[in-house]
Amino acid sequence: MSTTSKVAIIGLGNIGKTLAQNFVKGNRPIIIASRKLEDAKALAKELGTLATATEIREAIKNRLVLLLIINIL
Repeated sequence: MSTTSKVAIIGLGNIGKTLAQNFVKGNRPIIIASRKLEDAKALAKELGTLATATEIREAIKNRLVLLLIINIL
């Protein structure tokens, strides 16, 4: 899959992973990113061809929907 998805999920904790899984189950291509690129790559591999892992900076570029799932406390 190319990185043409317009939905990016940044943050792959419990909520971010669940959202990513549900987008893929709904046949939606997604971009996923985390502070640790290795974590995003592992999840993308698990989710299949509809999920693409990228650096956070790349995930933000040109997305119509950007979901930040981060703990700020």
